[in-house]
Amino acid sequence: MPQPRPKSHARDVKIAVIGNNTVGKTSLSMRYIYGDFHPGYFHTRGGDIYLKQIKVLDQLVNLKLIDTAGHAYQRSLIGPLYKDADGVIIQYDVTNEKTFNALADWIIAARDQKCREVVLVGNKMDLCQSDQQEQVTKDLNLIADNHNLRCYLVSAKTGLNVNRPFNRLIREVLQRQAAESTEATSLQLSQPKETQPTGCLDCILS
Repeated sequence: MPQPRPKSHARDVKIAVIGNNTVGKTSLSMRYIYGDFHPGYFHTRGGDIYLKQIKVLDQLVNLKLIDTAGHAYQRSLIGPLYKDADGVIIQYDVTNEKTFNALADWIIAARDQKCREVVLVGNKMDLCQSDQQEQVTKDLNLIADNHNLRCYLVSAKTGLNVNRPFNRLIREVLQRQAAESTEATSLQLSQPKETQPTGCLDCILS
């Protein structure tokens, strides 16, 4: 049986990666976009933008991925970069407790910027000792449950689970867009048509 062709109309999806500096946001972004790992520390100034066309749920997607800076002095500047984003990944370093403790503040920041979908991501699982993994998982699940968010443990270096948070966000965005489109169409069809004025509009009294 022939496979159905993807819909020709591509949908635009904007996703941002936010979190403290040194948590590996650029490495995660580049791993997802290019499929490989670039060792070394990348100092992001403001934000970098990556573009990629992918297919999710049989739908072509034009993804705009924003990799933001994480230094405290830059946070007021990067907010507009991810304002009204369709999805946000809030990232921390599983080997750095300070970055984990900052998650609550980043969640507030994402909601202040009216971001629609949010997930939590713990990076650098390749550096997490086996006897620490259970506690890391419990801690992340706890804060995710408290804020009603999904969460993932990943490694940008090895590629572990890297695609999952991105693809999950994109699926949720597409499903929400489809639901909103259907709702808007139903509402439009249910409303009576208004009589449009004709002639000189300046002559029509309100």
